[in-house]
Amino acid sequence: MNHQLLLLTLLLSAAAHADPTSMSDAFHQGATLGTSNNAAIHSNILTPLLVMALAYMLLFATLLLLRVRTAIIEHRLRTLAMTRVRG
Repeated sequence: MNHQLLLLTLLLSAAAHADPTSMSDAFHQGATLGTSNNAAIHSNILTPLLVMALAYMLLFATLLLLRVRTAIIEHRLRTLAMTRVRG
């Protein structure tokens, strides 16, 4: 409880001394990612970001296809089991 009170006091103290213009600038920055050559993000950061985004999409597609394949196999097994029970 004391930690929460201390944190609340620090937050209120910081908010009381904050400059409104600097707070506005912090929330209204320029574009980080862009198509122009003057994007705010450096290529050393942008390249791994794009590679990992692509890797994440490929992982998602792989897992989705694996799940669809599993669902098809489960459906075939259920159908086969039902035909054996009936037949």
